Amino acid sequence: MINDIFSLLIEKRTFFLSLLTEHLFISLVSILIALAAGLVLGVFISEYQKVLNTCWGLSTLFIRFLPYRCWAF
Repeated sequence: MINDIFSLLIEKRTFFLSLLTEHLFISLVSILIALAAGLVLGVFISEYQKVLNTCWGLSTLFIRFLPYRCWAF
């Protein structure tokens, strides 16, 4: 069983390497987008303190209820 898996990985290594590089690229892009959005939001909140409570409430809402909605799929 394990030998079959390793032989498949060796035989189709170019396919699996292309999938790996595609996954790493997508992950890097998503991290950069999150970083940019977080920096912009952080600067905006530091400049306008009145927005802090609204952003805090929205982030709490997403943290508490979004994971449960993802489990439904």
